[in-house]
Order: sequence, then structure tokens, then C-alpha cells
Amino acid sequence: MEKEKPKHFDNLSCSSLLPLCIDLDGTLIQTDVLSESLLIYVKKFPWRIFHIVWWLCQGRAMLKKKIADDIDLDISLMPVNQKMVDLILNYKAQGHQIYLVTAAAQKYGEAAAAYFGFFDDVLTSDSHTNLRSTNKANALIQRFGERHYIYAGNSVHDLAVWRHAAEIIAVNTPARVLKKAAALGKPMTILQERPKTEK
Repeated sequence: MEKEKPKHFDNLSCSSLLPLCIDLDGTLIQTDVLSESLLIYVKKFPWRIFHIVWWLCQGRAMLKKKIADDIDLDISLMPVNQKMVDLILNYKAQGHQIYLVTAAAQKYGEAAAAYFGFFDDVLTSDSHTNLRSTNKANALIQRFGERHYIYAGNSVHDLAVWRHAAEIIAVNTPARVLKKAAALGKPMTILQERPKTEK
């Protein structure tokens, strides 16, 4: 059953104008850029399969960087979560700054920001840091301060980020994760475009 709280969608509050920080994979778009780029990489360079294993042994951040070095992605072909786009545009119209905060490689994060055109800045993974979970939370706390940002995400990895956010936006999020997010006791907006099942 879809549950949505229209507080920020129809009548946005401008009292604090907290920055709105958006995840990419599964939140702004319905797919995962690492999975997409890996598929292309394996098809293009099947003889390099052991390179993937070696890079992964050095960490997901290194894997993402190396794959992005060789593979271009057309962000315009990615399926978009339109409710999230509409929500972002409402926040933007009210004067909130909009940030793309993604664990994707810098190349893909910057390409996505350029394609959508409404972001004020982009935070991404680099070859040393995978910007996910606590790493992402720490980066946002350092940038904006504790409970001084709104965060839109979709997965269990986003619980660490929501824990330090002022408000939660959950997009196509599994029920188990939604329950844990609700237990944080923060203002929460839920956007469900399609049924979400656990993998």
C-alpha cells in the first residue's frame, strides 16, 4: 500500500531551506550505474574478467573508478523515478539547494548532474572512498552539519545517512527498511512508484 506524506510535495516549508541531498541509484533513477557499467565492461572486455576481481579486492571504490575509466554510460537512457524529479523541482522552486550525493564514480555522478540540470553540486565516490552508508553520512555532516540536510534514498545503506538527517525521503524502499527508517522518529516522505521486493 502506498503511503505518502504530502508535506514537502504540495506545500514546502522555506523556514530553514535545508539542502536537499539526492541519491542516484534506485532513487533518482531506477537502475544502478555500477551494475549497468559492469555489464557493458564484461561484454566489451570479456578477457579482462580477472581485472574486476583484482579491483574489487582493492575495494568497491577502486572497482568503480576503474570501470568508469573504460566505460561511458548514457544517462538519458536510464529509467527515471518521475515522482522524485517532481519533488526535486518543487524543492528547487522554493529555494532549496539540491545536491546529488552518490556512491557512483565521479564520472557518472557528474554526467547525471549535467543531464538533469537542477543540481547545485555533486558528491561522489573516488578511488579511495566508496560514498555509501557511514561514509556518505560523514561527508554530509562535514558539509552541512548534524541534522542540517534532507536526504532522499532507497536502501538499507541509507539508514546511516537518514540517522543524521533532519528529514527522510524514502523512494521505492523495501518495507523492512521503511520500518527502520520510521523508527528514527524523523519527518518522513514516502514515494512509491512500483512495488519493492527484497532481493
